[in-house]
Amino acid sequence: MIRQRLTTIDINILARELNKTLSGKTIINIELKANNVRFQFPDIILRYCITSGCVYLIIDNNMPKGKKWLANLKGGKIDNISQYQLDRLIRFSITLFDKLGKRKEYHLYFEFFQNGNILMTDGDDIIITSLRKPELSGSKYHATNPQGFNILHCNENHSLNTEDVNKIKSFKFIQYSEMLNDSPQNLLKYIIDQQENPSPHIIKNDDNEIIGFAFYSPPYIESLTGEKIDSFLEAVTLYVAANTVEKPTKTADYTKLLKKAEKKLKAIEKELVNAKEYHKYRLYGEIILANIRNIKKSGNDYILPNQYAADQEHVRISINPALSPKKNADACFTKARKLEHSVPVLIDRLAQQKEETIRLSKLADAPPNDEAEEEKELLKPEILKAKLPFRQYKLDGGWHVYVGKSASSNDELTFSFAKKHDFWFHAWQAAGSHLVLRGPQKGAIPDKKILYKAASIAAWFSKAKGSGKAPVIYTEVRHVRKIRGVLGKVNVSREKQLMVKPEKP
Repeated sequence: MIRQRLTTIDINILARELNKTLSGKTIINIELKANNVRFQFPDIILRYCITSGCVYLIIDNNMPKGKKWLANLKGGKIDNISQYQLDRLIRFSITLFDKLGKRKEYHLYFEFFQNGNILMTDGDDIIITSLRKPELSGSKYHATNPQGFNILHCNENHSLNTEDVNKIKSFKFIQYSEMLNDSPQNLLKYIIDQQENPSPHIIKNDDNEIIGFAFYSPPYIESLTGEKIDSFLEAVTLYVAANTVEKPTKTADYTKLLKKAEKKLKAIEKELVNAKEYHKYRLYGEIILANIRNIKKSGNDYILPNQYAADQEHVRISINPALSPKKNADACFTKARKLEHSVPVLIDRLAQQKEETIRLSKLADAPPNDEAEEEKELLKPEILKAKLPFRQYKLDGGWHVYVGKSASSNDELTFSFAKKHDFWFHAWQAAGSHLVLRGPQKGAIPDKKILYKAASIAAWFSKAKGSGKAPVIYTEVRHVRKIRGVLGKVNVSREKQLMVKPEKP
């Protein structure tokens, strides 16, 4: 089935309706779930949805829990809603005031073409965040003006050429009207009149099924009938509801997931056994150095007496034939250090994987009817918390902080768990835990309150805990580099500093 998409005229009518309905209203909440973003206002919930490749803005009846998104717009007032550049774009202009009473301006751009997108910009149209293209953050928002014939630029006396006439008759917004068979000039006048004074209808077939929506009145082509609706937004909502098939909930194959988890568990166990042999490679390095003047190479091996064994038995050591004996000894020592440092990290990973395997084992063994409840029980926050080798805390607006517990935990947190656009904190020139701040969604920018809160927690978990004020540095995780051979030690670039009071979370 080919779905009816929103056209430039549809967007024009929709923007005018929304401006009349929402101008002066306050944003209460914004939730992101799957391909749906819901905006809650005092008397209406709007849902921006992407279904079967088509993008719509419709009315919703509830606010299901999802990820908090655009938290810094909460409490913002809608100044104006308009169609942007006469394209399939709607712009919300929003004003809010921070705690110091400073006025801030933002724009929300709703795109209704291609795969859809919502972009938040500041008052100068610099992109702050984006639903689908986080890489656009920091750039200027730019929408290309529609090329060719645009009916919104026309008046009823517009001179039409053959190409313009064919273009008008191809427009989806007029597909149901009997006026398609009228003269081009009459058709243009009809469209302009109806667009200026819309009469929203839903279109039904012989079986009384909703198959489309229109901003104009009957008569319609063939045997189609129409039903007058109070608003164009409501007409689109009814059409989307009637043509959206709810997908059956997929039941996870826990037996298959358990097999994968068990396979991963065995791999970690094997890696840990290998890591615990670090002393062997250290011994090899010492044997090479002790026999460096009498080394005889056999292919890719050294066969040397072990001076640490009672009977001086010979050992076979695999080497890199391109390197000198001294450099082969250094390579053995380097490998020994790496393996030794990886042992605590692997022990933590092994504990996490065992927890995950136990969880999946219970779900795989649970009766089918109890599966959902069993999963809910096993996914309780306190159980999830036990799985990670770091402390975890929730902040306002969907932000989370993760705090290392030891040198190995710091290492795992920063270089395995953290994502490159998370924020990394550490007390300046004081031993302490690494802290990672993660937003409610990718590309989220923390406000001043969140930054100071995270910094105060980082100071608390450091040697500066007893200070009245302590300096804390922070940067994005991608600017943190590991110092080779020293667990938990890092080099940091592009850092900023905050002076905070250490506070227990």
